[in-house]
Amino acid sequence: MRIKSLQVTNLRAFEQAEFEFMPRVNLLVGVNGVGKTTVLDALRMCLSKILLDITASRSRKIPFVDEDIRVQSNFMTVNCTFELQDKDFTFIVHKNRESSVPLDSTNIREQVLETPDKESYHPFLPVSSHNSKKALSNQLGVFFSTRRSLVSDAFPSVYKSSGGPSGAYAEALISRELRLAEIAHWMHVQEELGRENPLSIKHFSALQEATERFLPKCKNLRAEVSAKPQLIVDKAGVTLNLRQLSDGERGMFSLVLDLAKRLSQANPQLDNPIKDGSAIVLIDEIDLHLHPKWQRTVIKQLTETFPKCQFIATTHSPQIVAAVEPEQVLLLTNSGVIHPDRTRGLDSNWILRHLMEADDRPSESSSAVREVESLISDAEFEGARAAIAKYRRTGLDLPEWSMLEARMARMELLGE
Repeated sequence: MRIKSLQVTNLRAFEQAEFEFMPRVNLLVGVNGVGKTTVLDALRMCLSKILLDITASRSRKIPFVDEDIRVQSNFMTVNCTFELQDKDFTFIVHKNRESSVPLDSTNIREQVLETPDKESYHPFLPVSSHNSKKALSNQLGVFFSTRRSLVSDAFPSVYKSSGGPSGAYAEALISRELRLAEIAHWMHVQEELGRENPLSIKHFSALQEATERFLPKCKNLRAEVSAKPQLIVDKAGVTLNLRQLSDGERGMFSLVLDLAKRLSQANPQLDNPIKDGSAIVLIDEIDLHLHPKWQRTVIKQLTETFPKCQFIATTHSPQIVAAVEPEQVLLLTNSGVIHPDRTRGLDSNWILRHLMEADDRPSESSSAVREVESLISDAEFEGARAAIAKYRRTGLDLPEWSMLEARMARMELLGE
């Protein structure tokens, strides 16, 4: 299963928008407030209903509410097209705003008029029987919010940390913290089951390999459950609790461990569910707490570790944008959703300036460069050189001055 497109009308800040998604990696890029997280929310709300209909999920549907309807609009519509077993289906949600009217002319109380949400599939989704759901039970959707590096002390329930398929869907599409105790309990169970079931040991080993691919300095990930369940690693010869790692390390562990655990739960029959299991993975701010060096490699690591998963993520990182192809970038602008002409391998400063509408330089420097560039565009070379000399005298000696001087010399030589 994979998401192919999303169409929204009157959803929060969007009057109308359409998003088409690639099979593997998709980055939602844009300034704050443009609607990146709204796209993820719409997808996870749709997935919560779709997976409830086609899998062993026992989780509740996440509904659209009145607050999701655009201000001054009376309805919203969301169409989510997905591919399932080589066929395309569209899940359609139409929600009307609740309205209220007085009960009578003398009563100030009001009666709420509720119009039920209209939800449907086109074409009809032929999945209703228990056996049909069982056949599709390995379809999975997982959402990682910006809370993923926070640690929760919640003790695991048997349902959430079980090895069965239903545990894979427990709270998978809501905002949640890193459940260390839950994952530690699951890992301990896999080790115990491994004494009788070799597949459990294979799943446990695959999870360890996945974490070491992302964090090679953290070795020998293991669970300790003597007092309370906790996860332990060895880093540079020092034994640490996962709580003692940096926010960036914990955030990465959270993503890898949670996804790997759910893939294992959804695919108990596979030798390596991390490699062969599939999921739709939604990540808000994939660059959260990551060092720039990690930002340059995180997409490659994700796609190599989870090769059959589809990733849809938001980011503000030019390093991450420079690591993917332009067709994998959905740039949200005031005029619509576009794909940039170039991305892979581009300089981070160029991406900041031209794609993200940000400037890598202080405002004083940016203003000075724009002034000189404007003079050059008007062929006022003497004025441009005088301005450069003035800024140099005041201590604003930028590398751009040499480039702009070379540009003027070339233009004069060519008679432009």
